[in-house]
Amino acid sequence: MRWGSVRSVLVLGAGVGMVCVAAGRAAAHPAAANGTHTQDVQQGQAEPEEMTTQDPTGPEAPEMPAPTTATDPTTDPASNDGMIPVPETQPAAVPDGMDGRRDNWLRRAGAAIQVGGGVTNFFEQETRDQTGVGGYWDARLVLGHRQLVGIEAAYVGAAQDIRALGLDDDAGLVRNGLEADLRLNLPIERGNFDLIPYVFGGLGWGNYNLVNEDFNTSSIQDSDNVLVVPLGAGLNFGYKSFIVDGRFTYRPEFGDDLLGRDDVDEDQGLNNWSLAASVGYQF
Repeated sequence: MRWGSVRSVLVLGAGVGMVCVAAGRAAAHPAAANGTHTQDVQQGQAEPEEMTTQDPTGPEAPEMPAPTTATDPTTDPASNDGMIPVPETQPAAVPDGMDGRRDNWLRRAGAAIQVGGGVTNFFEQETRDQTGVGGYWDARLVLGHRQLVGIEAAYVGAAQDIRALGLDDDAGLVRNGLEADLRLNLPIERGNFDLIPYVFGGLGWGNYNLVNEDFNTSSIQDSDNVLVVPLGAGLNFGYKSFIVDGRFTYRPEFGDDLLGRDDVDEDQGLNNWSLAASVGYQF
């Protein structure tokens, strides 16, 4: 056999061997390739999870739920059975120094109730010779004392000793009456204080009665009714609802015949004066 033929056989055998080796490797490669591909697929599926997961320490903090607030039933109509709450009203502020006294016409004009007392006596000397200084009292309703023109209505009373020949020594003279006055005021107001000088005049009725007499043979009548014209002046002082009043009153009286019969001097009249102070409540 020639050497060339031998070499050709060897080269052909080596080639066949290499083909067999390559075929063997190819037979084993699909499993490895499949395993590698499977690992790559698993890694590819895992990567989206890592991309969607956010680190709380990163630049974007996780979204927090909105805070909840309690519902106030006084401000939420739905929580109050559909009723709309009525806003609470605040009282109006009262100006300093007014003390709420000027919030209506009656208080601006002025109204007061007063009670008081003092002394009284007659003007005519002949009458004073038979009587003495007596006690005086009154109760009065006043309207409009904080304005220029006001009115008054009053009950007045007095009691005095009386002496006469033929009259019981224990006898006394009591007077009761009703009066209505028109008064002119000059009101001076400073905050809660009122200072009101005034003058007044009016008409009234008076009744005189003898009391405590067991016998009476004198010329003095047991009772008498007279027409009264009260005239005078006074001064009011008020602080808030408290009022103090002082006044002097002169009362000419007409139609009197208490102290005499037909033979008695006509100068023995019942004209009298009173000086009184009173306290009261003003609106």
